[in-house]
Amino acid sequence: MTWSLVYIIDLKLIIEFIFLGVLGLCAIVLSSPYDISNYVPAALILLCEHLHDPDLIQKSVKKSFIRISSYSSSTSRKIYE
Repeated sequence: MTWSLVYIIDLKLIIEFIFLGVLGLCAIVLSSPYDISNYVPAALILLCEHLHDPDLIQKSVKKSFIRISSYSSSTSRKIYE
């Protein structure tokens, strides 16, 4: 095996691990959409760090933020009504 092939395989594994971590953070953030726990802001900050990652990771982060914003806007509408 050449060094470039080893580098590509290692890079793919690193991206897979990052993607799994991002999916875990998305699950944590979306687990209680109407109740923001103490750990959610820190998880959101960690997700923000992955907004410029490869496409699949970036899409997962953006979808989570869209869902969180829709939950928070519907909750704030209920409060003000």
